[in-house]
Amino acid sequence: MARRLGASDAQVESVEKGNLDPALFTLAELAALRFAEGLTLHSTAIPDSVLDELRRHFDEGEVVEISLVVQQRARRGGHTVRATRGEEEGRVA
Repeated sequence: MARRLGASDAQVESVEKGNLDPALFTLAELAALRFAEGLTLHSTAIPDSVLDELRRHFDEGEVVEISLVVQQRARRGGHTVRATRGEEEGRVA
C-alpha cells in the first residue's frame, strides 16, 4: 500500500526494518511513523514526547484520523489498539 501511495523502496525498507532513517522522511512523517509504532507496539505507554511531536505537525482532527487509520490497519493484522489519554501517568493508555 505504501508504494502505491508514493513511498520509495528505501522508505518502505526503512519502516520494515524498524530503523527510521531521518534522511528519507519529513519531520511530520517521522512523527506520524513514531506515533503509529507506539500505538501498535506500546499502546499503553506512548511517551508524551511522541504525542507532543505529532501535535507539532498535525491538528487534533488529523491526529484522530492517523489514530483511526493505524487502528484499522492493526486490526487487519490481528492486533488490537486502544488509545486514551492517561493524565496521571502522562501517557496514552
